[in-house]
Amino acid sequence: LDQVRADGWFDDLLRDSAAMRELTDALGSATVALSVLAGLHIQSVTFERRAPEHSEVVFSVGTATETTTLPLGELRYRLGTALVSAVVPKVSLPAQSPPAETLQAFIGPPFVLLAPVFGVRLLELRVGGFRPPSVLLDLTGSPEEIDLSDFRELIREQVRAETPEPPTSGLVIDPDAVARASRAAERGDWEGVLREVGHWPGPAAMLLRTSEAQEMDPEAHALVAKALGLAGEAYLHQGASDWSGELFRLGIQWSHDGPVAADLFYRLGVQSMDARRFGHALGLLRRAHALGASEREVVQRLAECYLESDKPLAAMACARRGRRLGVTTEHLHAIEERAAERLGEPWRRFVALVEGAPARAT
Repeated sequence: LDQVRADGWFDDLLRDSAAMRELTDALGSATVALSVLAGLHIQSVTFERRAPEHSEVVFSVGTATETTTLPLGELRYRLGTALVSAVVPKVSLPAQSPPAETLQAFIGPPFVLLAPVFGVRLLELRVGGFRPPSVLLDLTGSPEEIDLSDFRELIREQVRAETPEPPTSGLVIDPDAVARASRAAERGDWEGVLREVGHWPGPAAMLLRTSEAQEMDPEAHALVAKALGLAGEAYLHQGASDWSGELFRLGIQWSHDGPVAADLFYRLGVQSMDARRFGHALGLLRRAHALGASEREVVQRLAECYLESDKPLAAMACARRGRRLGVTTEHLHAIEERAAERLGEPWRRFVALVEGAPARAT
């Protein structure tokens, strides 16, 4: 089968195309190879790191211009099912010197092309006598002869292993569990929070981009978002700040700017402040404020972020707004004093002019 083998075809494809290499890194060689065999042209992939199977793949088929979007897991499953269920047409071999194209058709072109992808090297096709057709192949470093039908089944099994049926989300939205988690958070019982909703993030990430999630009512979306926020807060108190941030962001996607979103944006903003990313925190806190977060809470944080971002006038405005809202913390007073010090004499003259008070540092 020297003229029939397709050894290296996939490696050649990757070597000649940087885009195909990137696609293979993201989706895996088996998925890309199956896509090529099926005539799919993948246009884009929106990769979902938390749940790769739900990454969105946009593709067209053959010469068609219209595109289709499917989750990666569903696309893999359909590609695998199409190959596994395909019937290999019967082909007659001439008695002498069959051409390579006829030999490929006899074995089955998809099986010839997929063999090297799965590390199988075809050596010989053996026909005649009273035995069914067989192939001599190299799978483990030593030649082995198996029936042609068994070879095809070997490739099918490899395909099935690479293209399993996508799992269901497994998310059971339990309002009572969220209520219990909320009460545990109020007590500072973070282990209790995780017992109730710690298992929600994975299924929620898997469910997010499905039609099932789109059909859920706003109350269900808000409940999932709240559960993710509680789980994120629990992980934050346990020192897993990166993971907690992931959960806050996932909760924001579930909330669709609903009533829970303000709290999640606020928590993300506070987390960014703790990491001393004050510029990033400003955008998150302002978004929280726009969505209805408590102004008394947000304005103190904004004042600190503006001051640390070298915007003393904005910091002063937020600090004074907080004072008018009844916030009397020492921290806010300290921010106001530091902002006044940075603004200097122009600020003191401004206060004297507008408020009719003597020019002084406060």
